Amino acid sequence: TSWYGGTDMTGTSTYMDYGIWVNGGSNISIGNGISAANMNVISGAGLRNIYFANATSPNVIKGNYIGTTKNLTQFVDASWSYDDTDYGIYINAATSSQVNIGGTSGNDHNIIAFHTNAGIYFSGAGTNNAQLVRNRIYSNPPGAASRSIVLNGANSNHAKPVITGHTTATISGTAVAFDQVDVFKNTKFPGN
Repeated sequence: TSWYGGTDMTGTSTYMDYGIWVNGGSNISIGNGISAANMNVISGAGLRNIYFANATSPNVIKGNYIGTTKNLTQFVDASWSYDDTDYGIYINAATSSQVNIGGTSGNDHNIIAFHTNAGIYFSGAGTNNAQLVRNRIYSNPPGAASRSIVLNGANSNHAKPVITGHTTATISGTAVAFDQVDVFKNTKFPGN
C-alpha cells in the first residue's frame, strides 16, 4: 500500500472526518495506479473520503481504493460511529471544471464502494466537464438502491447512463447521445 487516508497507519481504524480535503490549487493528482505496491486506501473518514472544496482544473483522482479496505472488503471500525463514510468523492461547486476520475491506462481506475449517501457527488453547476472513466462503483449505500453517482447540477444536468438489465449477450438501458459506456466481465468479484 502506498498511502492511507482517513484511517490510521494500519488501514483498519478510523482517524479523521476527511480523508483528503483540497481547498485551493490546481493540477492536483490523487493516486498513482492500482497495484499491490502503489494503491492508496482512502476510507473510514467520518464525512467525506475525498473532498474538493475549492480547486481549479485540471485535477485527477486515479488508482485508489475509496471506501474499502486494502482487501476490497467493507471498512468497519467498531470503535467509531462512522463505519460507512457519507461520500466517497465530493466535488463542491466552487471547484471549477475538469475533474478526471479514473483513466484509460490499466491501473487508473478507482474502486469506490460502501458509502452511505453517494459514491461520487457533484454539487452544483460549477462542477462541469467531469470525466469518469473505467471506475468500479458499487454498494453505495450498501444493501440499498444505488446512489453511485449523483449529479446535482453538474455537467449542465447531463443525465447519467443507466443500465436497466442484462443477459449473457446484451445490455439494455438509457444514455444521452455521445455518452460512452464500457462494460467489463468481472471474474474476480462476481456481482459487482
